[in-house]
Amino acid sequence: MPAGRIKETGKGKIERIDLLCFFGAAGTNEKGYILVPNGSGSLIYFNNGKKTERYMQYVYGVDETAQSYTVVEDTVNAMMPVFGIKRENSAIFAEITGGDTMAAIVADVSGNINSYNYVYPSFLLRGSEKVSVFGVTGVSADLPTLEKDIYDINYTVTYAFLERENASYSGMANYYRNELVNRGVLRKKDEKQDSIPFYLDIVGGVKLQKSFLGVPYMGVYPMTTFEEAG
Repeated sequence: MPAGRIKETGKGKIERIDLLCFFGAAGTNEKGYILVPNGSGSLIYFNNGKKTERYMQYVYGVDETAQSYTVVEDTVNAMMPVFGIKRENSAIFAEITGGDTMAAIVADVSGNINSYNYVYPSFLLRGSEKVSVFGVTGVSADLPTLEKDIYDINYTVTYAFLERENASYSGMANYYRNELVNRGVLRKKDEKQDSIPFYLDIVGGVKLQKSFLGVPYMGVYPMTTFEEAG
């Protein structure tokens, strides 16, 4: 989508474009999951019956200048511009290759808004903000304001179709890793490496106020016992 060539007529302004909302969507009787780049990656299983807000996360996080005005879910930042959906013995893996800095990834399961399990990218064409306006009577109202011009960006998404043993989240990860290796972004590790660095961090216990025969004292509450650590 070459956004710089979009022409707007009338008084209305386009703020964002949702691309192929139901491309590869699954129905209520299908098994599978949605891959979202929540941190290093998370799975949302189809038809899980959870009545929650849909997943919507901006790639690389929200603009810091608008952070205080934006309410987001308690999620980890999306660190990669990718998403995917797996249905039965096939899967679709997508990478936002253009305009990823202005993109958000949206996903939801059946039963919330409609009967589909779906995931898609949502592209921001221009910034927006709410301005508080006070009337003569002292009553305030929030009015949305938009930037005048559209960002001149070519929004691009590439889709890969995976089948059989590759139709899984590990298959999607392998595909993306190989793509990054071919582009020179990643470099293959030496397979002759004898040892792999390992670091383990365990919370053993926390101090907690307890009482014995009515006498208070500071004790230790075990977060991870020796048996659990073993």
